[in-house]
Amino acid sequence: MNFIIDIPKKDNLGEDAPPIYISTKDQTKSIVAVLDGLGGSGSTLYEENGITHTGAYIASREVCNTFLKYFENLIEKDDFEITSEVIKELKQQVKSELNEKLKKQKFEQSKLKSSLIRTFPTTLALGMTSQKSDSTKIDVLWAGDSRVYILTPIDGLIQLTKDDLKIDNDPFENIENDSPLSNMIHLDDDFTINHFCQKFDVPFFIIAATDGCFGYYPTPMHFEHLLISSLLNSNSESDWKEKITQELKNVSGDDFSLSLKYITHADAQFGEIKEGFRSRNETLYQSYMSSIDKTESELNNLKRKERELLDKISDIEKERKVLHKSLWNKYKITNYPNTKIDNQ
Repeated sequence: MNFIIDIPKKDNLGEDAPPIYISTKDQTKSIVAVLDGLGGSGSTLYEENGITHTGAYIASREVCNTFLKYFENLIEKDDFEITSEVIKELKQQVKSELNEKLKKQKFEQSKLKSSLIRTFPTTLALGMTSQKSDSTKIDVLWAGDSRVYILTPIDGLIQLTKDDLKIDNDPFENIENDSPLSNMIHLDDDFTINHFCQKFDVPFFIIAATDGCFGYYPTPMHFEHLLISSLLNSNSESDWKEKITQELKNVSGDDFSLSLKYITHADAQFGEIKEGFRSRNETLYQSYMSSIDKTESELNNLKRKERELLDKISDIEKERKVLHKSLWNKYKITNYPNTKIDNQ
């Protein structure tokens, strides 16, 4: 099972690149990846052949194409592994491709402060799984705050990447206090492609996601709840994809993109996969979401009562004005005889 979701906030202007999914013919290696062009620092407008796009839009797509070409050529090799030399080669190819793209552009320097502007800035989050008979290895590459997760039937959603942030926020803290990025792919200075490698027991989903998927929920637990609850309420892979998409459209205030792949040693039907997550869903609800739901319900009830009370206050204030005017008209006849009587 695998699918991608790619929803721009504005049609044809999304700064997330189309998500990547690559797999070998025998399914023993898979790659999921997303790239999120950074609209603030990449807001400079570039024109090529009469077509105008932001630097963020161009960056995510150019780097996406570079990674696609690189891994499509190598993933089928049995002995291919991600090493420091591979990462160095990827960086060189990214810089070369972006420099070639820049040469073709017409543009004006942005009026924003130069310290905020980057040439072709984008995030990257890539996960590669390599399956053997006894284990599954995951290599993760990233720059910025797009993330790679695994979703397991036992432990739920586990973040494998660490956001590159100037403020050392954890994922919950960063929802409330969004930190600037400390690292991203761009052309102005050097950048780091981080690498993490670990073996995990199957089965699990590997997921690459941009911050439009997870950054608009009040807690990280909400994102896991979205994934598992929508899975359990779906009848098919396409149904699950649609439910995730619709929920994120309701929540997200940004472009959002996601690439997902189910990793297992054996064939599995959708119903079997779904049932495997039922116990985790119960644990997640009882341990976390039930308390959140209770608090949300109490807060919503208080807000409803507050609205009703404010409506009642408004009605009484209107009645008070009418009463004051009526009593004044009666009072002034005797007490203010030189005042013209208001016959209304």
